[in-house]
Amino acid sequence: MKAQVFRGVNQLSYEELPIPTLAPDEVLVQVRVVGLCQSDIKRFVIPSTNHRAFLGMKLLE
Repeated sequence: MKAQVFRGVNQLSYEELPIPTLAPDEVLVQVRVVGLCQSDIKRFVIPSTNHRAFLGMKLLE
């Protein structure tokens, strides 16, 4: 699956990631559109963390 991955300040990479293994009580949802909130944008431009992260947790209908 594809994901936009935060690698550090001003560093986003579009990557192919493995499809996660699901537990019997979990589902995999295909997302077509997400929104970024103010905290996502701040995290991208202000040095606060350099660990791998996925932004855009707000799903849009």
